[in-house]
Amino acid sequence: MPQLLGIHIQGFKSLANVTLGQIGNGKGEPLPPFSCFIGPNGCGKSSLLDAFGFLSDCLKEGVEDEQYPP
Repeated sequence: MPQLLGIHIQGFKSLANVTLGQIGNGKGEPLPPFSCFIGPNGCGKSSLLDAFGFLSDCLKEGVEDEQYPP
């Protein structure tokens, strides 16, 4: 079963620049199979979970390159 080793989120909802786990060429420790996110209200816990949901939707449904009119 595939496992997410890490994620870098930049400019998503209230998350300006967040890195969790192993990114790039083995920088950092991989995310454990079970993670718990604890913090005060308004610190971005729900935004983090929304980012994981967005990533899941992209992997399930695919991503299209939307072309804007010139």
